[in-house]
Amino acid sequence: MRLSSSNNNLCSAKNAFVSSSEDDDDDDEDGDEEDEEDERMIEWNPLNMPADYWQIQKLMKYLKNGNQTSTLIALCSLLDFDLTNEKNQMAIKEDGGVEMIVNLLETEDPKCRIGALKILKELCYKNQTLRKKLSDYGAIKMLVKLLFDPDWLTRSLAAETLARVATFQRAKRAVRKEGGISKLVATKPFNQSSSSLNVNQTTSSTNQIIAEAKSASLALWTLSSGSRKNRKLMWDEKIMTSLVEWMKWYEKDELLVGLVGVLKECTRESYFRKCMKDEGLLEHVIFHLIHTKNSQLQMLCASTIEKCAVDDESRDLIRAYGGLTPLVEIVADEGSFQKSLVAATGAIWKCSPNQINTVRFQELKTVDVLVNLLMVKSQPDEVVVNVAGALSELARDSQCRSTLRKNNGIPMLISLLTGTNHHILTNAAVAVGRCAEDSDCMNIIDKLDGVRLLWSLLKNSNINVQVAATWALCPCVRNVKDPGEIVRSFVGGLELLVEHLTSNCVPLLQAISACISEIATDQESLAVMTDHGVVSRLSRLLATNDLELRHRLAEAIARCCNWNVNRLLFNNENAVRPLVHYLNLTATIKNIRRSTTSALYELSKVPENCVDMHGAGVVKPLVDLVGSDDIETQEAAASCLLNIRRLALANERARMKK
Repeated sequence: MRLSSSNNNLCSAKNAFVSSSEDDDDDDEDGDEEDEEDERMIEWNPLNMPADYWQIQKLMKYLKNGNQTSTLIALCSLLDFDLTNEKNQMAIKEDGGVEMIVNLLETEDPKCRIGALKILKELCYKNQTLRKKLSDYGAIKMLVKLLFDPDWLTRSLAAETLARVATFQRAKRAVRKEGGISKLVATKPFNQSSSSLNVNQTTSSTNQIIAEAKSASLALWTLSSGSRKNRKLMWDEKIMTSLVEWMKWYEKDELLVGLVGVLKECTRESYFRKCMKDEGLLEHVIFHLIHTKNSQLQMLCASTIEKCAVDDESRDLIRAYGGLTPLVEIVADEGSFQKSLVAATGAIWKCSPNQINTVRFQELKTVDVLVNLLMVKSQPDEVVVNVAGALSELARDSQCRSTLRKNNGIPMLISLLTGTNHHILTNAAVAVGRCAEDSDCMNIIDKLDGVRLLWSLLKNSNINVQVAATWALCPCVRNVKDPGEIVRSFVGGLELLVEHLTSNCVPLLQAISACISEIATDQESLAVMTDHGVVSRLSRLLATNDLELRHRLAEAIARCCNWNVNRLLFNNENAVRPLVHYLNLTATIKNIRRSTTSALYELSKVPENCVDMHGAGVVKPLVDLVGSDDIETQEAAASCLLNIRRLALANERARMKK
């Protein structure tokens, strides 16, 4: 057998692949995530090349020109070398060596196919450039075809090679088009009842089944990563039936790593998460998290829990199955694998919004553990992001805030506000803001110049950082001693705040309006904001359809009326009629109802506004609101009606005198 005999087939396969990949655009959430790795060029110098290089060169000549026996011997000999070494790979790549090996996948000799698969599997390990070359040479189509081979070892090696090659979107798309995903899900060992196979017993046939199922799961894990279409196809092929079966009955880590890897990626989709809850699969993931000693499986289980913890029902299940304790134990263990630490802190963060979970975390001394992590100077950003996020959620609870303060956690959080990572800045700002709800914590924040640091984040280029910092300023301004003096001490701070009212970002406008409401309680600060045009900018935003922004705007307008001239300015900016419109459209929404009636009451202290209100038909909704179950709304509505009535009576008396 000569390798050159099938070169034409190789060229035609390569051309077919290139043309087919150009007619489809992938839809994946990460876009085209092909890694832009430049091929590292090694300067070729015969004097610098090791002996292995020349030996591999000789073997490649046998591979190219030898018969079937010499080809097989050359393949076996190549496997004795370190094929992940760059110089050894260069020896193979020269004179089209990779194409020759790919071409062997189409040979009829099963031993040569197996040898070629083993070599390709090693060559593309951690080498993105070679993966792309293999894809260009048409290897994807050949590998998918080998998934249908009658020999179990060939099928297993083909799946494992696909797991290493199909790491970029073009290759994943090609596997899907060639039917590779459907075949992998339908793989007999992967798709049959593991409970009927006694897979936890060691026999020759069982080992084959597990090896093939393991390879299929690794390939499906790779293919499900970053591709919604692939995950949807797996769902349509009923992959969850197989995953549930294997997760329930199999206990050894060798296969579970791939299975949980597939779950981790698939739980990005809501229908997979729902199925996990319905089938009780979340319980088995937590079981393996508790009992495994494999760091990779531990990381995958924790990451799967993180992705599942998106609603209170799932968070309750995680707690009920005992998932919170092992997560805290991973974080507390100084010897934990770094990726496990990232996954565990992320899972704690996502489980924390549940109030009962917060109580449980308090019992497990989670705040103490998280603060200790922040004290490690060389902590990776991924861990710090998750720790700051978890503390921001736990800080909703007063006891957790007290624990955080006693463990010197607040200085650590404030120190994070000086960084550059947008995710860390966002989570740290939220955490500091929630700590500011406590007066003792606020004193520490004030002493450490935390308010100034938060204010400086309003200049950050990232909109999420600006939003988080603005919301954090609200409790700071509300609870700090002498807020007016502090706010005015920031040169240009109030001007910057008012300037942000021109933003197109609704969440930022909500936060800025809320912050203005807090600052406007100080007369001097309100006067400064008035000089910077806060009235006109608030009035221009009243046309919004966003309900939360309506609430915040009405609240800010009510507070800004404390500066007498502003009531007339709002009238000049035609702000009255939109507020009356709010009452007509959102009369059933309590917070908008309260803030709007309060704003109308403050505006009604000026006759011109009363005239506009009456003309806009404010009387009927206000009469209805007098019967509200909210005392503040009742008083504001009644007082507004009183001011309108007084003006009407005054006009009536004036007419009678004439």
